[in-house]
Amino acid sequence: MPAMAAPHALGFNQILSLAPDAGAAKAAQGLLSPAKWSDLGQRAAAEGASAALWGACKGSGATPYAVTIDLSGPAFTCSCPSRKFPCKHGLALLLLSASQSQLFAEGAPPERGATWLAGRQARAEKAAAKVEAPAAADDPNAADPALAATAAATAAAEAAKRAGKRLARMQAGAEELSRWLADRVREGLAALPGADEAVTRGAAARLVDAQAPGLGERVDAIASAAHSGAGWTERVLALMGQAQLLCDGLAAYERLPPPLQADLRVACGWPLDKESVLTAGEAVTDRWWVRGVALNTDERLIERRVWLQGEATGRWALILDFAHGAPRFDTSFVDGSCVAATLRFFPGNAPLRALPEAPPAVVAAEPFHPPAADWAAALAEVAQRWGLNPWQARAPLGIDATVVRRDGTFVAIDAAGVAQPLAVDDALGFALLAESGGHALRLYGEWEAGTLRILGAWREGTLRLRAEGLAPVGAAPLPQAGAAWSVLAAQAMLGTERPSAPAPDLTGEVGALLDEITVSSGASAEVVCLRRAGVLALCGAASAALLPDAEGIPAPAPA
Repeated sequence: MPAMAAPHALGFNQILSLAPDAGAAKAAQGLLSPAKWSDLGQRAAAEGASAALWGACKGSGATPYAVTIDLSGPAFTCSCPSRKFPCKHGLALLLLSASQSQLFAEGAPPERGATWLAGRQARAEKAAAKVEAPAAADDPNAADPALAATAAATAAAEAAKRAGKRLARMQAGAEELSRWLADRVREGLAALPGADEAVTRGAAARLVDAQAPGLGERVDAIASAAHSGAGWTERVLALMGQAQLLCDGLAAYERLPPPLQADLRVACGWPLDKESVLTAGEAVTDRWWVRGVALNTDERLIERRVWLQGEATGRWALILDFAHGAPRFDTSFVDGSCVAATLRFFPGNAPLRALPEAPPAVVAAEPFHPPAADWAAALAEVAQRWGLNPWQARAPLGIDATVVRRDGTFVAIDAAGVAQPLAVDDALGFALLAESGGHALRLYGEWEAGTLRILGAWREGTLRLRAEGLAPVGAAPLPQAGAAWSVLAAQAMLGTERPSAPAPDLTGEVGALLDEITVSSGASAEVVCLRRAGVLALCGAASAALLPDAEGIPAPAPA
């Protein structure tokens, strides 16, 4: 049969981004010789059948490895014993189709691949039917409206009762945490690094028992920050202040609007279950561009964050996945690609996290050029997000800027000449510098702790460079609050019970604003100190001290 063009829209570098590690990517490129392959074939998408590739790769034994790829994912299966996903054979087959599509004849997949593809198709149809079908369809009382209404009311009452019990436990845990934080400030943070670690571990464990694991993680972060070297006092105080704001939010939970309640639950480690989101979450259909993929590893738990931007809506979305041990994530979201999908958003005041209703499909699309953004506009959007949800850890950010190197630091300068240091390591920094060449790039990344951690650099709507690893970020700066922060840090370091500690009263515009926000009738000096620290840390996380670039941008390199 005649050959046809590869039925997918992935480029060579995008395919390599699917590799679980550098070793698999290198090994896959070593299998691109057609002599290593036989029985290469492909089919285009049709009703009831997804586009697919297949082939057999010579291995060390007598029997070649059978490889099949469902391009609607892409998803891979291979008869090799590798525990990596996708394995080098699956990556190589996809790379081969991108570079030498004429080798693939149109036809029907072999029996092993056909069985696997049919199983995936059946599961996808079942999942779609489950989302579309009303809940009452499986209810034996559905034929009787009165019985159905009674059953629904009973189920809702039971769910509300369970939620109420969990909320009460979380509020009790937060009340205990608030006392623990106040005790640390009363005694003075100077004693924290030498404190018995069992005390801190016990405080974190009790919060997990109270079904508030998010609060427990914050206690662990405080303990780690106490041993983080120079500047540890400021980092500890910022984390403690943000934890106090969470405790205040739980204490006032019933008075908060529902979207803010949802954000608070997530921050405390109580997100909505995925089934509820897929059923009732806000649905947004668009073509979504994958702007960046970030991986964080905590011991054997791997967190993957995929940032998407809607082409028509301009909206941001976050796909959050977790894996234990070897990373085995869904490969639907390829860095730099465009996918067609309907996303269901988790509730919140500024919702970002979402779930796809059905497996998304990578589509061929013209480059998407968002409106130009400078530092002022980009950070105004970030600050608005933090104002709506003060408990988030990070936010997406896109900026048009030229990358230069100044005094050992990589700096992004926008068209207005405003500069901001970037959180990148030397490898990525020099790669950005070379790619920029004095020209502006569209940089996408995560705004966290008052700095931008780069995930990818684009030019003319195409991904040109992506981050292979994530550079660490430091503590959040505290813009326009130096004096106020100094007073709070000194007071917390010495302890409020010591007469030598600075007076908590603050003057000036910042002090007056802090008093208006954080001082309430009956609040102790320790709680007021923590609330002030939390508000200032929030300001630092959501903004940065931007500096005019006195040296200007170098002359652009020739095309």
